[in-house]
Amino acid sequence: MKQLVLSSCRRIRPNAAAQGFTLLEIAIVLIIASLLIGAGSVMVSGMMNDRAVQKTVSGMEALGVEAVSRAATYRRQQVLSFQKDRCDLYDETGDLIRSVKLPAGAKMLIRRYYAKDFTDAEGQTVRILPGCLMEPFELMLRDVDEDFQFALDPLTGGFRADA
Repeated sequence: MKQLVLSSCRRIRPNAAAQGFTLLEIAIVLIIASLLIGAGSVMVSGMMNDRAVQKTVSGMEALGVEAVSRAATYRRQQVLSFQKDRCDLYDETGDLIRSVKLPAGAKMLIRRYYAKDFTDAEGQTVRILPGCLMEPFELMLRDVDEDFQFALDPLTGGFRADA
């Protein structure tokens, strides 16, 4: 009869490649990933705000050029009306031609020819008359980060950016 001998318990150790990651390693990777995602989202939101501001500036320039062009073409007065969150272009019959919406948190300022400083544009209007000289004016879009200043040249109907 054979005797069965039980040997002492041995610890079976799997090879290192099959162990996987420890909880500490996973936590470090998650912390680094969250920091990278947070920094990236701040940069993306800044770029989105810059894009909205540039779109508004371009839209305001186009609105001014269109107002002068329509006044000359249709021989009708055009009115730029500044509201808190937008700028509207109307013709003399009161029909809304087009609007440009301001970005959230931005403010439009205006400096008329005779004024020394910029003032809040909200509630003000600029009338573009056909075949007449009109006052030049400058607009400034004040954003959280920076100001964008541009002026309407009523003789040519063009905007110029001021440095």
